[in-house]
Amino acid sequence: MKKIFMLFCMALLTLTASAYEYDYEYEPEAKGGDWAIGLNICQGTPNPIFNIGLGGKVQFYAARAFRLEASFNGFFKRRDVAYWDTNLNAHFIIYMKKRFSLYPLLGATIMYGKYIDRGLGFGVNVGAGLQYDINENLYVMLEPYYKYSSKSSLDTEDQKFQIGHSRVNISLGIAYRF
Repeated sequence: MKKIFMLFCMALLTLTASAYEYDYEYEPEAKGGDWAIGLNICQGTPNPIFNIGLGGKVQFYAARAFRLEASFNGFFKRRDVAYWDTNLNAHFIIYMKKRFSLYPLLGATIMYGKYIDRGLGFGVNVGAGLQYDINENLYVMLEPYYKYSSKSSLDTEDQKFQIGHSRVNISLGIAYRF
């Protein structure tokens, strides 16, 4: 999974290098003081298992090219493993041509995994996002990001689970800016 994540990051860098020409005909409506709310579908890498989840987010544009985001992702229970995370991230938005934007993502996370015992970890998020503005208010986002947490493992009777230690989440979402 780390190889796929690195390949995706390299693809985003290539896209940025080849398409970093600002589209002057399209001025994004985002400005300082704007808010956005969104929903997303997310996938978590196997740690201890692969699972799918749903999430929500609230974004605040502190400036035109800088926004703060608070989000929550809940993953569906699979093989008796429950998992959720909550995040506080910062995005620096790089506007490209044709309504595309690219942004690095850096933030903090609280992750919780449960399998017979409980595992709560505090950590960091590092990643990138690609955004496409459908119109002035509506946009879609793709965000792969790496999570690293302080909680390392949970011991069960038959095996040891590495819940919350490290995980890659890939999120596809839609948001409405107002």
